[in-house]
Amino acid sequence: MATGFLTAAFFAGVFFVAAFFAAVFAVLFWRDLTGSFFLLSVSAALILNLSFRLQASAWRINACLDVNRW
Repeated sequence: MATGFLTAAFFAGVFFVAAFFAAVFAVLFWRDLTGSFFLLSVSAALILNLSFRLQASAWRINACLDVNRW
């Protein structure tokens, strides 16, 4: 069980870090391309939403693996 928990935590962390750097990229470059803070905020919100969904998926996969192991 601990191995599955650590695996899910690792992938959740990877997804969160990827979303963080994607948000930083959006802040630095998207504003220069469009000049619109509205589009910047929408894109950052979508990236963070995707990150949280991927984290939730990792936890559900971990729970299924733990149930199937027993």
